[in-house]
Amino acid sequence: MNLKSFLFLTAMIFSAVSLIHLVRIILKIDIIIGSWAVPIWISIVVIIIGTIIACKSFKFSKDN
Repeated sequence: MNLKSFLFLTAMIFSAVSLIHLVRIILKIDIIIGSWAVPIWISIVVIIIGTIIACKSFKFSKDN
């Protein structure tokens, strides 16, 4: 796997994760791990960070 393919795959994975968390917020889906309810703000942080990483990965994959 070359660098361009790796960056594109990374971008797709982070885009999918961000999209899943966006759907979680829109549909108000609760996530419970053990006895801990994952707060919505964690999904917001994941969306922001995941989108930034995905955008940078798409950009770098086009540059190579």
